[in-house]
Amino acid sequence: MPNDRELLQQQQQPPPAAEEVVLNSSDWEFDEDNQPQNRFQHAGQASLAKLLDRKFEDRYETKRSVKQRQPFNINPRMHYNTTLWVNRIQAFREHTLCVDMSKPPVGQEFERFAEALAPKVRPRGGHAVPSYRWLQMGLAAAADGLLNLYDYRLSPHDTKRLTAMMHLMLKQGKLTKDPVREKQWAGLSILRTMVQAWMIKALAEGTMCWDQVLSRVGTMVWMSALQCRAGDFLKATIDDHPLPYLAYRDIELRLVGGLSLEHLTAKVTLRNVKGDKHDPSRNLIRLLHCCEEPSENTICPVKILLILALRTGHVAATTAEQLLDNARNDGLGAVRWVDADDPVFCAFDWVRAIRRDEPATTSQVAYTIIRMCQEAGILARLVSHDFRRGGAKDIQNLSVNPKGFLTSDAVADSLGHSMKAKQAGITQQYAGHRQVDFFQLRRQQPEEETSDPFGPGFAPEPMKKRRRRLESREVSRRIEAEELGAVNDKSLRHRLSNRIHQEDYQSQLDENSRRPALTPWTASVMNVKVPQKRRPTERSVSP
Repeated sequence: MPNDRELLQQQQQPPPAAEEVVLNSSDWEFDEDNQPQNRFQHAGQASLAKLLDRKFEDRYETKRSVKQRQPFNINPRMHYNTTLWVNRIQAFREHTLCVDMSKPPVGQEFERFAEALAPKVRPRGGHAVPSYRWLQMGLAAAADGLLNLYDYRLSPHDTKRLTAMMHLMLKQGKLTKDPVREKQWAGLSILRTMVQAWMIKALAEGTMCWDQVLSRVGTMVWMSALQCRAGDFLKATIDDHPLPYLAYRDIELRLVGGLSLEHLTAKVTLRNVKGDKHDPSRNLIRLLHCCEEPSENTICPVKILLILALRTGHVAATTAEQLLDNARNDGLGAVRWVDADDPVFCAFDWVRAIRRDEPATTSQVAYTIIRMCQEAGILARLVSHDFRRGGAKDIQNLSVNPKGFLTSDAVADSLGHSMKAKQAGITQQYAGHRQVDFFQLRRQQPEEETSDPFGPGFAPEPMKKRRRRLESREVSRRIEAEELGAVNDKSLRHRLSNRIHQEDYQSQLDENSRRPALTPWTASVMNVKVPQKRRPTERSVSP
């Protein structure tokens, strides 16, 4: 008979497991006719019918399109740059390395290509060796372009070796990170000095065409007022999309808060902003108000726009009074444009007139900056991007806080947007453009606060134009002396001529830099004085 301990062990043992039943789901049968139907199973019947209507033609046309399609980039400049670097590395692989071109390149071929190319390149900026950034961006463009040919990408190991090689070349002096030119901040003070000097020169010495004078002034004033790149409102050389410039239809001019000239306000839509030229939803909108002070007429973007429109016939009026009367009688108080697709800033021809239907290019504004700097006596080589930087600096040093910048968090909170959505610009798209004129705020700042004591210096008098006529023998001798290439290469001769003119301009700046320096305020007063020796000619009729 079991004792108490054995009875306790028997009670703690689990009961015997039941016999396992093997189930096969394939043995089960269901009635397929009673299955629940997909409520969207007939979606797209109309589009499917149209898609299959020309199935044989579509089969042929799509096959031909795929076979004939070439590598394409929506940005012409990037497309050119990518093709340029792909051609370079492919030629090096085929003729120098003699490798099988049907196979993708390896990392060592990129290294050998970079080492062979760097000593053979003559930089444009005056340095003896190429730029580190130039070679870095070029190799990246070559690697990106080879994806269209081989579906190939550099491995992290290859990228690391290329970076180490470039650092070694930098240490050995084969590459440089020195900037081509020193950055400048051309704010409103410098713009005012340049425009006044240019207008006084035209009034004192006369001009062949006031349209050109005003167009150059308008280009500079609008570029500074909009704080945009030159390519955002002017045509680049290789732009091929429709209306690659600021047209009259992009400017909505209305009377706001009154009926006089000073109440005109412009709403400007920039369609050609860098990176968003083919996306209308990303257009940049800016507001510009008319200047109320007569002393600021030369840098008033609205008044300069009206003068150009009246002179070129882009409004149905011949005087400012008639233009204002038409705006007052308009239901919206708007100025109506004629030929609204025409450019606001036009190109020039050889007889010193303007071409009404041809837009100005970025190279035209580059030459305008050089000439205005010479007249204002500015001892620095300014470029268009310096005015964008100068505008940012002026706004940073404003004594008042612009409207609409402290409420962005409140807008995001009201919409339920996250910080990520706000940083991505989605909140700003909901809120629309800010109704603040930055250029007006910059004009309201005192002159002493906008001038930079560490900015570019000024010459004691305007610098004369020195763009001399180069003789063909001089260019040929430079090509032979520096062993640049064939003497009859037109492209080479053109590039060398531009470089010689840049050297002449730099020598002029260096020559005037050794004279006694002037402060910007003194220079702006001195350089805009009307010369007393010459009287205005009969051609110098005020606009």
